Amino acid sequence: MKISAVVITYNEEKNIDKCLSSLKGMVDDIVVVDSFSTDKTKEICLQYDVNFYEQAFLGYGKQKNKGHELALHDWILSIDADEVLDSDLRIAIQELKNEDANFAYQTKRLTNYCGEWIYHCGWYPDIKIRLFNKNVAQWSEDLIHETLIFSKPTPIKPLAGHLLHYSYHTISDHLKQADKFTTLTALAAQQAGKKANILSLVFRPCWKFIRDYFLKLGFLDGYAGFTVCSISAFATFLKYSKLRLLRKNLKKPIHTLILSRIDALGDVLLSLPLAALIKESYPQTRILFLGRNYTQALIEAYPYIDGFINWDTLKSLPRAKMIEQFKSYHADVLIHVYPQKSIAHLAKKAQIPLRIGTSHRWYHWIYCNKLLNFSRKNSPLHESCLNTFLLKPLGITRVTQESELVKFAKLNLQIQGSSFTQLLSPTLFNVVLHPKSKGSAREWGLENFAKLIELLPPDKYKIFIIEWRKCNEFQKSDRAGTGA
Repeated sequence: MKISAVVITYNEEKNIDKCLSSLKGMVDDIVVVDSFSTDKTKEICLQYDVNFYEQAFLGYGKQKNKGHELALHDWILSIDADEVLDSDLRIAIQELKNEDANFAYQTKRLTNYCGEWIYHCGWYPDIKIRLFNKNVAQWSEDLIHETLIFSKPTPIKPLAGHLLHYSYHTISDHLKQADKFTTLTALAAQQAGKKANILSLVFRPCWKFIRDYFLKLGFLDGYAGFTVCSISAFATFLKYSKLRLLRKNLKKPIHTLILSRIDALGDVLLSLPLAALIKESYPQTRILFLGRNYTQALIEAYPYIDGFINWDTLKSLPRAKMIEQFKSYHADVLIHVYPQKSIAHLAKKAQIPLRIGTSHRWYHWIYCNKLLNFSRKNSPLHESCLNTFLLKPLGITRVTQESELVKFAKLNLQIQGSSFTQLLSPTLFNVVLHPKSKGSAREWGLENFAKLIELLPPDKYKIFIIEWRKCNEFQKSDRAGTGA
């Protein structure tokens, strides 16, 4: 029996080394399917003998099935990046390689929580099927908690040993994951037609804590057990709270969503991470971006955007044709990242079910049916973070910080023409600064940009300043190139 290990990754620099080390010498092929990590995940993986592929996230099940397609062998060992084979499990798998098996194999998973092993709380033995033949098994495409689907009856046999699961290094990690996963579970529940009333919000979290901490003996795991059970109960509250919000705002699943932003290139760039955040919770949703001619190349280079709608072409059509064209996109949601009266009116005429905008534009009160109250100009938050407020009607309620949004800054950009490419340095890090706005947002200040330029070592960075004509008072630095 020859075995291919399949691992899907995204920013797993804390875990992936231990995972791959435990696979070394155990399997005949290692496939890593990475969702464009922005940390050192790729660098660490390439230190091992692995086949490394980059793929925009398709959903947990689809991403794993993609790994099956890329695997060299029929037998798949499916392992998460935060899991490690213990010595007993390694021996059990090694013995199997000498057999001609017709089974699938399951093992116990033991979770390490902030340095403590959890043997109760409903987290153990947490049996998982992880070794199987890909010709008879594929992962389901559920939004969360994907399961193996077998094409024919297949006996399941246990393996000795454990998968050691290094789940959460800090309590903050657990809370962030709870927020992310409860969005997905709420969405799955909403799509299944489930409801949540006030009694669910009150009693289900209480029952969750009582069951896990007392009936499932979580108290035997000490303080770690109490923490696990408390956050699990809170996650139950989040799930039903988000389900109520989803049922209020969404009457049917989101098949197609349009992000609308038709202003400057830099502002469009700050809005692109919204697509990645939406894909995390709605991986099956088609995301279209409504933009201008000059933003098309940038938008189409972003891996989380599925299509571009050219506003310059659309607005040249007769009114009736514009509405007909807009209807042809079959959008379930339109988000006005940049407010524009004619687009808001068009979205309503096209009968898009959910139209999200800010309450600071009077015409949104007429044309939008979900208004959010926040101010870009008066907020200390970066605009890219403020944009995430617009996702609240979709059940994505956590305000994402700048440090988290950086991980979504990934472009597959093919630069055409020689005029711009000749300006770029092939050896230095090219930095583009956009110091001025149109007065609609807080500015960092030209003097701060000037100080930043002086701080960046010239042997490492080449600096460009765009919108130069609007920065007349900005004293030109001999370090800076210019662009329009």
